[in-house]
Amino acid sequence: MKNLLILYGGQGFEDFASFSSFNYVASNINSFNLNSFNMIDILISENNIWSFKGKECYLIKEGSDVFLKSDDFSCKIDIAWAMIPGKGSEDGSLHGLFESFNLPYIGSSVAASVLAYDKLLSNLMVHHCGFKVPEFASYNENFDYCYYSKFLTCEKLIIKPNNSGSSLGISIAFDDFSFKKGIDIALKYSQSLIIQKFIEKKHEILCSVLQSGNEYKAFGIEAVYDDLIFSRECKYEKGKKKFEFPEIIHKVESLALDIFKILKCKDLARLDFVVDQNDEIYFIEINTMPGMSSNSSFIKAMENKGMNSEDFVNFILKDKL
Repeated sequence: MKNLLILYGGQGFEDFASFSSFNYVASNINSFNLNSFNMIDILISENNIWSFKGKECYLIKEGSDVFLKSDDFSCKIDIAWAMIPGKGSEDGSLHGLFESFNLPYIGSSVAASVLAYDKLLSNLMVHHCGFKVPEFASYNENFDYCYYSKFLTCEKLIIKPNNSGSSLGISIAFDDFSFKKGIDIALKYSQSLIIQKFIEKKHEILCSVLQSGNEYKAFGIEAVYDDLIFSRECKYEKGKKKFEFPEIIHKVESLALDIFKILKCKDLARLDFVVDQNDEIYFIEINTMPGMSSNSSFIKAMENKGMNSEDFVNFILKDKL
């Protein structure tokens, strides 16, 4: 039996998503195969303190093995899974720690995580590879709404933290006042911002991608909501959204698989797209450690194609045996 280290919590603004993901996976992991994995869960505080059953702990390498230790506990770790969106994990930090210990882990490599977590870099890479992305620019405090509106040839601008997820700090600007307000909000979550052209969308498609060895699967779903953007409230409050499955999803799934491979992602990710009124598909962003609650788009998309929670955990872990 292998010891699977699962980490949750974290230092960023997205710990609520981490707790939901942990609860979802933990409730299903033992039903996967009781003889394969022993789950050891570690809570990471906002101060980056690791704790196991209420006691502070740490990883240490001894010879070729990696151990989790506390004052009165020691356990060999075989594989790690950091279920922490955002800063301190999804940005490649924890995966860098695992790689330095030569510890196998679930998720994308450090390089792929860093690229995906930076919206400016990932949009630039995807665009360079021939895919459509909304016109975008990096925020510079010397330029105002009028400049970006002319540069991106649109009246509505989307302002986003460049290094954040869960729709934190996102807003739409349509004049100088809303632009300044949006910048102030976004800067609370990241010192680097991306300004994107607003696409008058026909569909917003969120695509879950899974990889195990040479096997890849994609599951698309449309998020339908009343607001102009898929805000944090739309994502997490009941009754604010519904999910649908338009025919164009199949084309988006194919694009999602291509981009997942181009960015050299691994194991799992969620890729977000918008489809405009002419059915042109635009890549928006990628999340290499998406939220995995039972009501999340990541899970609902898989369930629509018959992949339940046990199937999901099975697929992720089967090549780790």
